[in-house]
Amino acid sequence: MAETLKNTAPTCTDKDVLLWLSEGTVESENKAITCLYRRLLEKLRPWIFGKGGSDDDLHDALTDALTSFICIFREKKYREEGKLEHYVYRIAQYKYYDACRKRGRDPSRQSIEALFPNGVPTEISEDPQEVAEQRTETEAYQSKLEHCLDQIGERCKERLIRFWYLEQSHEEIAAAMGDSSVDSAKVMKGKCQRKLEACANSTPK
Repeated sequence: MAETLKNTAPTCTDKDVLLWLSEGTVESENKAITCLYRRLLEKLRPWIFGKGGSDDDLHDALTDALTSFICIFREKKYREEGKLEHYVYRIAQYKYYDACRKRGRDPSRQSIEALFPNGVPTEISEDPQEVAEQRTETEAYQSKLEHCLDQIGERCKERLIRFWYLEQSHEEIAAAMGDSSVDSAKVMKGKCQRKLEACANSTPK
């Protein structure tokens, strides 16, 4: 369903969504959820990717946010302040952070994508064309990152993946990779990171 929804342009306004929710039927709620999902999926994607998240994280955060919003609306706690999608967007951000904490991850930790010039786009946009451009740019950064990780050698690639994505400590990395000491692991990680930065700065987008 997600693939179908993301390829369909949003066709409803905030007024439409609130009217459907006010009707209180399963069918009208599904219409509201479907429309908000379409409107927010591509806008939330760059932010989730910029925090080191995946497509699964994106869909989970958005689904949880929409479920929470429906509950808030039913309990008459929604106060129609600002754009509806901004309100749900903020809930989705919270849901993503909460899911990361439950998995023992620190989503505030700098992501490896931040090493690249200009970083990954994370701003929400109102313009469908800008949203499409942001997605293209995000995919280009992901492709460039994968290319550079392949260029720095398997040992360096493994070391950085362990640190950035698996969020292992230097102690854990030293033990896993046979380093003579924790200090040695830190030095090697620094060298590998500089290699990655050099590739990021020399490889065209």
